[in-house]
Amino acid sequence: MTALEQGAGETSGSAFVVACSGGADSTALLLALDEMSKEKDLRLVVAHAHHQLRGAESDADEEFVRELARRLRLPYEVRRLELSPQSTGNLEARARRKRYDFLAEVAIRHGACVVTAHTLDDQAETFVLKLIRGAGAGGLSGIARRRRHQDPTTGRWAEVRRPMLGVRRKEVLDYLTSRGQQFRIDRTNLSLDLDRNWVRNELLPRLQERLNPRTPEVLSRTAGILQEVDDFLRREAAKWLEDRCEQQAQGIVLTLTDWEPLPEALRKTTLRLLFERIAGSLAGLTFRHVAALEELVGGRSGRRAHLPGGWVGERDFDSLWIGRLSPVPRVEQELSLPGIVELPSLGKRVAVRFAEPGESADFCTASSHVLVRTRRPGDRLASSAGAAPKLKRRLMESKIPLRERDRLVVIEACGRLVWVEGLETSFECGERSGHPYRVEIETFGGMEPSI
Repeated sequence: MTALEQGAGETSGSAFVVACSGGADSTALLLALDEMSKEKDLRLVVAHAHHQLRGAESDADEEFVRELARRLRLPYEVRRLELSPQSTGNLEARARRKRYDFLAEVAIRHGACVVTAHTLDDQAETFVLKLIRGAGAGGLSGIARRRRHQDPTTGRWAEVRRPMLGVRRKEVLDYLTSRGQQFRIDRTNLSLDLDRNWVRNELLPRLQERLNPRTPEVLSRTAGILQEVDDFLRREAAKWLEDRCEQQAQGIVLTLTDWEPLPEALRKTTLRLLFERIAGSLAGLTFRHVAALEELVGGRSGRRAHLPGGWVGERDFDSLWIGRLSPVPRVEQELSLPGIVELPSLGKRVAVRFAEPGESADFCTASSHVLVRTRRPGDRLASSAGAAPKLKRRLMESKIPLRERDRLVVIEACGRLVWVEGLETSFECGERSGHPYRVEIETFGGMEPSI
C-alpha cells in the first residue's frame, strides 16, 4: 500500500465531499478514495470550484473534473465563483473563503465531511511562510488535519479533513504514473511572483541541497510538535475560561480578577480563544491585535481596541468585553405624568406611575410632564446643596460599562436630571413638595435587559 493510500485510509466515515481542482494532488486523492470505496462502501461526491480567473484554462479544469467524475461514475457538483480581481482584500484569501463556503454547503447538504488533498509539501511551505510573517505557536502549527468551516448561508458547520498531510508530492506523482492518470497543471503555480511558489520552487530546494535533503519532513514534523503545544495551551486556556467568561447578546465578557498569575504564553492563547468564541474563527487576528488586547487588560477602564471583522475590545473596570458596538441612538421625548412612553431605538418601554403610600419614590416633581431622553455631554444630577455631581462620574463610580452608558434612559424634570437608569436615587430627587413617582423599564424587540 502506498503512503497516499495509507493516508486516505485513515479517513474514517462513510460520506465524503472530495474537493477536486483537477491538479495532481486532488486527482490522486479522488482516485485513492474511489479505489477504497469498493471495499469500504464509501459514498463520494466530487466538488469543483471554478474561480473564473484563468479564462479558458479554468474552463478546461472544470471539464477535466467533470469527465473524471463521469468515468468513475461519481456524482459531482461544480460552482462558478464570483471573484473580481479589482475587489479589495487579498484575492487568494477571498478565493479560498468562497471555495470553502461552497464545499461546506455541499457537505452539509449530503450529510458528509469535506476532504482536501493538502500534502506534506504544502505543510512545509505553509510553515515557512508563517514563520517569516511572524506567527506564534498556533500559526506555526500549520495546516490542521481536521477543522470546521461554517456555511455562511445556513450557519451550520462542516468538518474538513486533510488525510494526505503525511504524503510527499513525489509520491503523489508516482501514484498517478502507476495508474496512467493524467492531471491538470495550473500555470500560475509556476510563477515566482507568488510567495508560495517561490518558497516551493526556489527556497525549499536550496535548503534541501545545502542543509538537509529532508527539510520538508523536518518542517512538517516541527509544525506537528507546535500543534501539540498549541493544543495543550488551548486546553489549559479553555479550563481557565470555564468560570470566568459570560456570553451576552452583543458580546462576551471575561472577568480579570485573577489574570496576573497566568503565564505569558497562556495569556495570549486565552485572548485568542476568547476572540474565537465570539467571532467564530481566528480569521484576520494577528499578533498586533492580541498585543492590543493585552494592553487593554493592563490598562485603565474605558479604553478600546479595534479587532478584525468589526469586533471591538473594551476594558471595563475588572473585566474585558469583546463584541460589536451598535449605533448610539439619541432619544428625547416628552412624557405627561403619569404615563408610558416607548423608545423603539433603545428597545425600551418607560412607565412612570404614582408611588403607592409607603413606597419609596424614584423622584418627586410638581410638574405635569418630564423629558425622557438619553444622556448628553455635561449632564449633572439634581442637587439642592453644593455643586451638582457630574453624571459621567457617577456612572463610572457605579461601574456601568462605557458601551452601555449612551443607551441609558434619563429623566429630566424642570431642567434637572431627577432619575437615571441603573443608578440608585441617592442624589437629590427633585422637588420634595411635588408628587412622588416610580419608574419602571421594560425591554422589548430582542434587546438586552435593562441594567
